[in-house]
Amino acid sequence: MPSPNVSFERIQQANREPQNWLTYSGGLASQRHSLLTQIWKTEPVGDPKQGYAFTHAPLIVKDKVIAGTAGGEFGARGFIAAWEVKTGREVWRFNTVPGPGEAGHETWSGDSWMHGGAPVWVTGSYDPDANLTCWGTGNPGPDWDGAGRGGDNLYSCSVVALDPDTGVLRWHYQFSPHNEFDWDSAQIPVLADLEWQGRGRKVMLWANRNGMYYVLDRTTGEFLKGQPFVKVNWADGFDPKGRPIPLPGMGPTKEGTLIYPGNVYSSIQAIDPKTGRKRWTHRLSAPSTEAGVLTTASDVLFSGARDGSFFALDARSGQLLWQTNLGFSVAAGPMTYAINGRQFVSIMVGSSLFTFGLRER
Repeated sequence: MPSPNVSFERIQQANREPQNWLTYSGGLASQRHSLLTQIWKTEPVGDPKQGYAFTHAPLIVKDKVIAGTAGGEFGARGFIAAWEVKTGREVWRFNTVPGPGEAGHETWSGDSWMHGGAPVWVTGSYDPDANLTCWGTGNPGPDWDGAGRGGDNLYSCSVVALDPDTGVLRWHYQFSPHNEFDWDSAQIPVLADLEWQGRGRKVMLWANRNGMYYVLDRTTGEFLKGQPFVKVNWADGFDPKGRPIPLPGMGPTKEGTLIYPGNVYSSIQAIDPKTGRKRWTHRLSAPSTEAGVLTTASDVLFSGARDGSFFALDARSGQLLWQTNLGFSVAAGPMTYAINGRQFVSIMVGSSLFTFGLRER
């Protein structure tokens, strides 16, 4: 039961107390929300003056709190770390830019690894059967000029699969080696169990910002499929191990190079996970979108756009079922829940929380 000491005014005050939350300033804190009493607090895990920050919710796996740092655009060197739930003690750290003596360090020329980026912007996924936690990583730094960071620049623009107990790397896959086009892989890995070529397979599905759709074996990292889901002109397929084959002359120049994919318009697409073929497209009026997508068990899809629209689609056909406008850019992911058998959908927009439900008959 909530503590009787918690009033509306106290909650408002707590919102202005950064020690109560996973904060943007690079510190990690835990608290009992019913009493708003701090249990533990770490020292900043990265210097905020160097650009280190947290931008996502932590992932709780067993007795550990797992999170990764942002700040690559400021020259911060990314990492993912785990802390004990009860004490806040850091128990392991995995550097998304490997240093001397670490596997992958040879993919950075000179001392470019020291400010290599590869930040973590969003929360990873956890597979309890394989006991793996998988995280997407951001761009190498500097983003658009790779002249000073020769090599593939591991583990930027990649997905890394870690042992949540030890932080040991089990496998990785790099979507865009030596990326110079801002094609980060900062998204939540989608885990699925599919029948693949006649047998059951535990896979990871990934529609990447480089315009390619991927299917990977999530237990081993084996490359199973890669193909464009939008117009692409920078690569000509993949080698047998899944490394993209870049086309010559498709790099940044002083004169400019026309590269696809580009931000022509934004849309929500449904892709057949086995074939990679597009099933339907719902084009948005806003030129870009950053909202999450929620699909319910009854095949109703909710999402939003930067023009303030919030809508529901038929997940099977893409048909528009309902929409409204909330005034501000919709940048969060919708959530759904039920109270006494009645289902609701909520979305955070700006500083307001909007909740919708079907009218009761």
